[in-house]
Amino acid sequence: MTLHATDTRDLLKGFVGSFQLFASGCQDAYYWLNRFDADPLPEEAQTSLQHQFEKLVVLDYVIRNTDRGNDNWLIRYEPPEVPAPSSEGGTVAKLIDHGDDIPDSVQPGIPKVTVVAIDNGLAFPFKHPDEWRAYPFYWAWLPLAKIPFSDNICNHILPLITNVHFVNELVRDLYKLFKTDPGFDRKTFDKQMAVMRGQILNLQCALRERKTPLQLVQIPVVTVEREKRSITRRLQQVARELLPPNVQLGRAAATALEDEEEACASPSGDELDPPDSPGSGASGGRSYFTSRYSRRPFFTRF
Repeated sequence: MTLHATDTRDLLKGFVGSFQLFASGCQDAYYWLNRFDADPLPEEAQTSLQHQFEKLVVLDYVIRNTDRGNDNWLIRYEPPEVPAPSSEGGTVAKLIDHGDDIPDSVQPGIPKVTVVAIDNGLAFPFKHPDEWRAYPFYWAWLPLAKIPFSDNICNHILPLITNVHFVNELVRDLYKLFKTDPGFDRKTFDKQMAVMRGQILNLQCALRERKTPLQLVQIPVVTVEREKRSITRRLQQVARELLPPNVQLGRAAATALEDEEEACASPSGDELDPPDSPGSGASGGRSYFTSRYSRRPFFTRF
């Protein structure tokens, strides 16, 4: 039996699938990086490649991609446009004879290099990889990874990942997306977000200090876990607020602590924190974040 396109759409109606787009004109990074070693790119094209590589590093590190070899990120190379022969050819020859500069209109073009990140499915683990199976970022061994993060990347990424509201919105968006999976589990999602927030914390440090991608993956891993304040801690907070007015230092410290905790408060709302979930406003508690540093994994040792 032959199925037509309309029949196929009817059969698949109601099913949730993934959208995949074929990256045309690309080859794996190994191929082009070896070519570029033998035949270096012009400075402008090399700068563009470095910038796009750093964007790939940021993506992989934040989502903790566990399947990023140099054979599953691609490079598309478009050779420079060659000026068509015209009457200007004679003009160029005359300029060369007289030692004059060649006009930009007849200069050879700059090759265009595009980085394409594919196969991002094995990301967002619920814990950091164990030592016996490290899942390294294979791009960390490339010469590109030994160059400090550029000002362009730092100026673009740092304001975003240091913004609590931006990170909370990112978590909300991921929650809505992951929740469409029939096997979605809230506890697993919280663990995934703890890993992601830890990665963001390390990325902040690396960008502020203008580290290299190699140095980034050598930073000890951390998880930022969400926890509910205990009754004892809330009573301690109330006790600090009831201190006599002349105890200024204690009150100032309590206020500073409250401000710090407020900045780290978990995003709340019906979408992310249902009324019956731990840490939701309806249950009378609030969620806070605690950083937990893990033992340095094997893949960070170079």
